[in-house]
Amino acid sequence: MRLAEMLSYADIDQLHELARAYACDCNINSKNELIQSLLASIKRQSSIEQQLDGLNQAEFNFLMHIVLDGRQQFSLEDLRVKAKFSYPQELDRATYRKLVSVALKKGWVFRGVTRQASSSFEVPADMRKIWADEILRRELGEQPAYPQPYAYRDEGFAMIEDMRLFLRYVLDHEPTLTVEGVIYRRNQQQLFELLAAQEEPIEKGGWRFGYGRHFREYPDRFSLIYDFCYYRGYIREEPGHCLYVTNEAQEANELPAEWLAMELYKFWLRLYKRPVVGLPMLTRLIGRAAQQWVSEEILLQMITPRVRAFYYDQPDSIARQRILKMMVHLGLLRKGLAEPGGAPLLYQTTTLGQKLLESVEGSAMKDIILDPEN
Repeated sequence: MRLAEMLSYADIDQLHELARAYACDCNINSKNELIQSLLASIKRQSSIEQQLDGLNQAEFNFLMHIVLDGRQQFSLEDLRVKAKFSYPQELDRATYRKLVSVALKKGWVFRGVTRQASSSFEVPADMRKIWADEILRRELGEQPAYPQPYAYRDEGFAMIEDMRLFLRYVLDHEPTLTVEGVIYRRNQQQLFELLAAQEEPIEKGGWRFGYGRHFREYPDRFSLIYDFCYYRGYIREEPGHCLYVTNEAQEANELPAEWLAMELYKFWLRLYKRPVVGLPMLTRLIGRAAQQWVSEEILLQMITPRVRAFYYDQPDSIARQRILKMMVHLGLLRKGLAEPGGAPLLYQTTTLGQKLLESVEGSAMKDIILDPEN
């Protein structure tokens, strides 16, 4: 629903509150005049800029969370969760309620108008894009326009092909597992040599932190492939014996690569979004910011302040290793070198990335917890 429609359904008290927020000079006893004045004020570019200038960081983050979420409607709890994610640390529920109240007073969200939607909230469809574009303009600032990089890597559907290759390897070799249920190092080395993106087995004795079932034993990319296969029932572990392929794995060869890529992206969001607070919004922000080639420095400046530490994982490491690196592996971003010397590193959203980032709304999906220690 567009802003004009939402204003026409709003009660007079909310219109008066909006008129005060936007300093409208009109006959406040005339609903029609109020609506016309509010439409002009809210949509005026100078008014949008002035309002964003006056927001504190939490309010700015909250607006970003709601306009970059693809859902048409939000429950009150959805908004409270977004308010919670808008602060760098845990606060009390009263603080989150105040932020939701700010959104209502400024017309960022309106209450549902139908009986079925009376307990929900909605962002004006026409204002969502306007606010999102202005937020992105501010986040990117004045940055150079980079030409085609000297060299770049686009992994495309490589993770899907490597998943299929992994399943074929398990089918052919039925690798032996340790008593902890881990593939022996020699088999890992054999397997990793076949994969498109080269990774090395984890060194014994080293301390390691990550997300998933076997993050201590497997490198990040392969760990995600393994967890995805395990979660979908493609593989079966018998610790101390062997790893087996199940009948369910047949779908991995029959289903289109693009569909599997979407399912893998959803799985990654659900697995990572509990430790990486606000991950669905961050990925969508990155996707929009990288429509053209953009430097890693700019992306890190944009997302790192919005990332919370998770146990031993610090915001910078999460931004680089858990988000940007994995988005490249998932085929959402391509990574390039601006010059032969290797600096600066550049990123651009791929065609696959544009499609998945806009069509998948991870905020509404339940978390997946595969390792009880996380």
